[in-house]
Amino acid sequence: MRMLAIDTSTHACTAALMVDNELYTQFALTPRGHTELILDMCDKVLAEGGITQQQLDVIACGRGPGSFTGVRIAAGLAQGMALALEIPIVAVSSLAAAAQHAYSEYGQDHLYVAMDARMQETYCCYYVATDDGYVIAEIDETLCAPDEAPVPKTEGYMGVGSAWSEYRGLLQARLAPHISKIEADCYPHAAAIATLGKRELNEGRTVPPEKFSPVYLRDKVAEKAQA
Repeated sequence: MRMLAIDTSTHACTAALMVDNELYTQFALTPRGHTELILDMCDKVLAEGGITQQQLDVIACGRGPGSFTGVRIAAGLAQGMALALEIPIVAVSSLAAAAQHAYSEYGQDHLYVAMDARMQETYCCYYVATDDGYVIAEIDETLCAPDEAPVPKTEGYMGVGSAWSEYRGLLQARLAPHISKIEADCYPHAAAIATLGKRELNEGRTVPPEKFSPVYLRDKVAEKAQA
């Protein structure tokens, strides 16, 4: 199985190639320039893995939520490549990818992801890692004010994501009893997109590229951009 994974939904720009159980990754933090950077990263991981685009079986794409422009960059690239190569896409939550990366990096099995959504709002979701090593969401992804963030029923979560830096005081006031530590500089990584994409692929959750839809959560932004 040869999977290309990409995510550009945050300041992180990242690509990975999974060839069977081998991973080749690229990652950079930058506020802009994702379009050029992600193309170069895809070329690099393919070269490192020793395969061409034509040998890919599937593309895993971070489908948001996140920066409206960033989500569109990854979605457009994934759709364009998948259409040209006549291969499917697996859609992976960018919030879940941040949680999966945190689980892999820190070994914490309860993750509360809060990403800065601008406009004094945050994208929130919390996750638990199962015995098979994958994170699963305990609630639906939410767009809300930091002081209205959903409250878990249990304690011991790691706070993950940029909103823990931008709105730290508000989130801690709301969630302090449930958060044991914070890693604000934790972003979606394409390696995590690939890991979660492999699960989606194994469970048959692929979509034709023409039916792939990003997730924005903030509908009014999407409507304004399309007007």
